[in-house]
Order: sequence, then C-alpha cells, then structure tokens
Amino acid sequence: MRNNTLLPAASAFALTVAASLALGCWAADRITGHAAASAFAVPEFVISVRLPLVPSLWTGWPPAVTLTGVDGEPATRTRPILPVLALVIPQAGWNTRIVRGALADRAATPHVEAAPFDGLPMRQVVLRHALPGAIPALASRSPSGSPSA
Repeated sequence: MRNNTLLPAASAFALTVAASLALGCWAADRITGHAAASAFAVPEFVISVRLPLVPSLWTGWPPAVTLTGVDGEPATRTRPILPVLALVIPQAGWNTRIVRGALADRAATPHVEAAPFDGLPMRQVVLRHALPGAIPALASRSPSGSPSA
C-alpha cells in the first residue's frame, strides 16, 4: 500500500524547487516579480477552489476531482495534477521572491560584477557565479520570512 500523501507532496516539492529556481533566475523584470507576489498573496484555499475552473470545467482536462479505487490508489495518474498545482503555485511564488533576492545580493559581489567584463554570457554568470553562492541563503529561509533554525 502506497502513501497517497507522499506522492503529491514530493511532486509538489520537486516542482516548486524547479519552478522557483527557474523563475527566480529569470525574474529580473517586474512582471515576474509581481506575478510571484500575487501567487504568494493568494491563500491556498482560494487557489484550490478557483484552479479547477479554467482547465477542468471549461476544457474537461485534467479532472476536477481525485477519485480513488478500492485499493486507495488514484483512479488514473492524471488525477493528482490539480492538488499538486494548488500546492505549487503559492510556494513557488514565495520561493521565486527568495531566489530573486538572494541572486540580487550575490550580483552585488565583486566577482559576479566582474564576470561579464571577462566576456562571460549573462546566463553563465547567473548559473555559475551567482546561483551557487545564493543557495545557502535559499536553504536557510522559511515562509515566515525569518531564517529557519
């Protein structure tokens, strides 16, 4: 018997980390920053209620409810998509802002400021110089805004 909470939670965590790192690295413009703030500001229960409207009720895919069989497993593998998205959207908004702030702090360091003058493309500067130094700051943050113990 599988744990039906572990699979959606692990999927949501993996998607949150991937989306946050990608959007945080890309969030130099204001539109992404405002979208991240909006995603974080909306409570999870509002996202959970509104999320099925567009994809499920208007297009019919993915299913709006998660049905389980007799054995407790989801009836199909597409059933947990909306619950996972309801977990990912607010957390990705929060974490995108954290990644963006940590990268902005690292961008002010001398070796990151000097890297473009050495002829490195901006993508390589962010991925090889700024992001590795920002990861400790990212790992020590909690959604309450204070460093975790």
